[in-house]
Amino acid sequence: MKNQSGFTLIEIVVSLILVGMMAAIAGMGIVTGTKGYLFAKENSHMAQKAQIAMARIQRELLELTGIAATQVDPAFIIYNNITGRHAIARDGVHVKLYNLAANATNIPVDAGDILIDNVNDFTLNYFQGANSWGGGNIQLLSAIQANLVMDRTDESGETVTFTTTVNPRNTNNFGGVPTDTTPFTAHNYDCFITTAAASESPCRAIPFFTLLIVAFALFFLPHRYKYIVAGKLEGWKAWRLKRRLWSRHQRLGTSILKGDKGNVLIGLIVTMMIFAALGAGMVAMTGTSTFSQVTANTTSKAYYLAESGFRYAASQYLNQGDTDAD
Repeated sequence: MKNQSGFTLIEIVVSLILVGMMAAIAGMGIVTGTKGYLFAKENSHMAQKAQIAMARIQRELLELTGIAATQVDPAFIIYNNITGRHAIARDGVHVKLYNLAANATNIPVDAGDILIDNVNDFTLNYFQGANSWGGGNIQLLSAIQANLVMDRTDESGETVTFTTTVNPRNTNNFGGVPTDTTPFTAHNYDCFITTAAASESPCRAIPFFTLLIVAFALFFLPHRYKYIVAGKLEGWKAWRLKRRLWSRHQRLGTSILKGDKGNVLIGLIVTMMIFAALGAGMVAMTGTSTFSQVTANTTSKAYYLAESGFRYAASQYLNQGDTDAD
């Protein structure tokens, strides 16, 4: 006992317990962060699928010149445009597009092209201004609202709703201003830190702070108070053993604090390694999520820019009096 450098058995046990607690909490954070990453990835995948499907539905309904038949459940619409008669209909968990005969008024069985899958519900609402359109005069149809409800594929049992409102432009409509659409709002916003700490409410105290207090006490407080904390953690037997060791050190006139070479340093290194691993994982997940959002925004901008350019070129071509002009 003349050389007090290094660890005592109790200090090793306390250090292992502390490292185990930190590893457990770090593991919880990694698991929660991974779930958040997979959730964001699934959201991005669903948003891209729904965006393409809704853009096609919007284009089809925008260009229609007449409606031959509609149905509420399962929803379908049979319509005419400059290329003939077509239909959009829900078939089980799919929404399909159909090319029909000129006089067709029903949806053929086991036909059509799948536009999107994992569909929970699909509805079409028709408006004459702010009121429902009852059919008949196509010129009174001012807007068509398409609602698409999709099932998530991550086995969470949740659904996501997408909505678009289309104003047909080839029907000479005078039905009035369409009804306002209330956007869907997100709910149950949670703080990532409180979620990682297994807190059900954002207002609850985070248990991780308690661990930091214990870690501070074990690493940086004088040994007399350190033993008190360790005694609470390890039980009465360990507490009595530590008291005997403390009494012996007092009798020898030595300070245990002087002999704890490397205790704080090793704990600090372990802590830095754990948080470095967490930080490295978070950077990768945050970068991927940001890239997905930037890609989605850029795709939308490119689509609208191309649409605007096409319309401008078409208008210039149609307004030319001489087809041979440059």
